[in-house]
Amino acid sequence: MFSWRTTLTAAALTALLLLGQNAHCGPVFDRVMKTGTFRPGFPYNMVPQAFLKQDGTCVGFEVDVGSGMARHMNLKMEPVKVNDKTWRTMLANGSIDAALCRIKHTRSLDAEFDFSEPYFFDSLQVMTLKGASKNLADLKGLKLAAIQGSSAEKAAMRLLSEAGDPQAQQNVVSFPDRPSCFADLGQGKVAGWVDSGMVLIEYAAGSPGRFQLIPASDQLDPVAVLERHVDDNQI
Repeated sequence: MFSWRTTLTAAALTALLLLGQNAHCGPVFDRVMKTGTFRPGFPYNMVPQAFLKQDGTCVGFEVDVGSGMARHMNLKMEPVKVNDKTWRTMLANGSIDAALCRIKHTRSLDAEFDFSEPYFFDSLQVMTLKGASKNLADLKGLKLAAIQGSSAEKAAMRLLSEAGDPQAQQNVVSFPDRPSCFADLGQGKVAGWVDSGMVLIEYAAGSPGRFQLIPASDQLDPVAVLERHVDDNQI
């Protein structure tokens, strides 16, 4: 029977094999195989990627990816807690062997790290209260929240404009942070919040059944495992 866990495990195995074949990250792969331990960096507060249960156990589909990598290579997994602000430094200094922290493949990271094949694809979504809107056209004339200066902010203006809203720019409410977007959506001050699907799922998970997601873009952003890039003179 098909399952998303089987798919993610297969993707994870491919990711680890590709990292092992990459000359730049070969030393990291060699260390992992020599010691028999794999130290992946996982977030601990990102639902459903990786988060802590009440008993302190870390679960989530990125944990499943890391577990699949370790299991198929006969390695002992030693998970390390990271977050959006710490994974980059910890990966660069060798504190972790790989980062699984819903990291999107971008050009700016290419020079510093090595990417695996994607194990997930994210896309822009609009989160609304459940049943409030059926599609993007229903958002015409309504207010949308977005992070100030983000690509989502521009996308929100575009979505309203394409829906025929003559006040598209004015109807996008910009916030300095995501908790503010979520708070106003929950209070009904805005009709929707435009952001990454993974981010929106994280916030919606705290109130099951209260919110819904509406696809806002056909563009898929690859999410991959990152490993430290080792220059030839470091080998």
